[in-house]
Amino acid sequence: MAVGAIALLFIVGGLMRLFPLADWPDRIYWQFLSEDGYLMQTVARNFALGLGLSTAEGTMPTNGVQPLATFLFAALHGLAGGDKMLAIAGVALLSTLQALLAAWAMAKLIRRLADDLPQAPLLAGLGAGLWLCGYAITAHSSNGLETGLYHLAVLLALLVYLRQTAAQATRPASTRESIVLGLVLGLVFLARNDAVFFIGGLLAAHVLIGGPAGGGPLRRLRDAVIAGSASLLAASPWLIHNKLYFGSIVPISGSAQSHNAALGQNLPVVPANLLEAMIAVLPIPGSIERSLAVWVLGPLLVAIVLLGFERWSRGRGVGMRRVLLGGTLFLGGVVGYYGLFFGAAHFIPRYFSVLSVLLWPMLVVLLGVLGHSLLKQRPALRPLLGLGLLMACGLALNNARMHWNHGEQHMHRQVAEWVGEHVPPEVWVGAVQTGTLGYFHDRTINLDGKVNPEALKVLRSSGDVRDDYIVGSPIQYVIDWASVADWVARPGAPAFSASFRVRVQDPVLNLGVMERVPAEGQAANTPSP
Repeated sequence: MAVGAIALLFIVGGLMRLFPLADWPDRIYWQFLSEDGYLMQTVARNFALGLGLSTAEGTMPTNGVQPLATFLFAALHGLAGGDKMLAIAGVALLSTLQALLAAWAMAKLIRRLADDLPQAPLLAGLGAGLWLCGYAITAHSSNGLETGLYHLAVLLALLVYLRQTAAQATRPASTRESIVLGLVLGLVFLARNDAVFFIGGLLAAHVLIGGPAGGGPLRRLRDAVIAGSASLLAASPWLIHNKLYFGSIVPISGSAQSHNAALGQNLPVVPANLLEAMIAVLPIPGSIERSLAVWVLGPLLVAIVLLGFERWSRGRGVGMRRVLLGGTLFLGGVVGYYGLFFGAAHFIPRYFSVLSVLLWPMLVVLLGVLGHSLLKQRPALRPLLGLGLLMACGLALNNARMHWNHGEQHMHRQVAEWVGEHVPPEVWVGAVQTGTLGYFHDRTINLDGKVNPEALKVLRSSGDVRDDYIVGSPIQYVIDWASVADWVARPGAPAFSASFRVRVQDPVLNLGVMERVPAEGQAANTPSP
């Protein structure tokens, strides 16, 4: 029965991610890809077409993406010959493959952490299968972004490190092993650049926790320096590109999301997202994520799991203790940066999802330990295992049902469809949120600075792009959610208010459209000189 349940979990987890292929065009475009996912697909498609890393029909270079995933997606767009729908089908297939590989790596990790438990194989299969079917994990790893690749890269790096430490039971790490680890960590960084917290945490743990044959602190510091240098070497082409062409090694998207953030503004949503990352299989409802119970229970339960795993890991090898400390430092870095210094709280669930690859296996192992102890004391409870397997399968099937039911909904679908129906391809449009719209309408200009250095420069200087950027641009329509139509009436931009008028403001559709007022003798819908 257990084998059948594990097989069902993996089948459901894989098929869920293939839902977009079940309905062309409605579901394939709208099932999983997020606003930022479409932004990455736009940049990847432009790169495949020879336009470089850019948006706005190749006219705006950007580094507001994660490189490894972007280049993988660019290969899909190249194979599709620029066909937008066919490329998105390829994204669904690639995301499914990455997720299945990540689940395999998750099973290997759980098996390694629970190695001396008799039920380790069962825990590994069930834990990996449930994680694969997690509602939020499925959404995050199928969103057209780097998230699923990031999960896989971190898991593979952990497995490489644990394998190396097992081989180092009677000797220190070799130079070759440190270089290999560093190159793997460099790939993790290229998957997502906030992996600096993971890399720093793991290497710090390597230095701080010694073993019977790992050499002294100076030898371990040498290992860390070699590995860190190798990771920097692997990441250097991207860092150099960013510095030379954009003036900073930090991508423009990070600057755009943080330039006006208040200190600690995201702390209220941290507890719920920490808890969601740990339990993995169930989302925390938005209606309670800021409740006192979640604020208290979230950090408390995470702390209990970390402390419980610390006790469990004693005497089970230096590698496990280093992974625990490195993972805790990684968690602290992610929580500290995104909780204290970052804006855009709606991104926190995705950014925290990578913590599940550490917190979830620890939770599974501890539950396995408790379950094993309980069954030893009360064998009569053994039939409850079958009930637990049925509940796990039911949970996976319910998550699949919920994803299917929402497969034709997308927060920006109405924006892209309105432009497709009313705006000719050669006309320029502007939007604050240009990911989805920019994929379907090539001549789309970003206004929040996320992939537009000029707009970001204006936002940093004056805080308002209306008079200082839009009026002098070729933008003929400004379109986004319904509230954007308020820009005409908002004071502080007389030139914009005189140049644009509201065409649509529909709160039901959540659609707002402003169009440029034609100059005397100028036809509507033509670019300004």
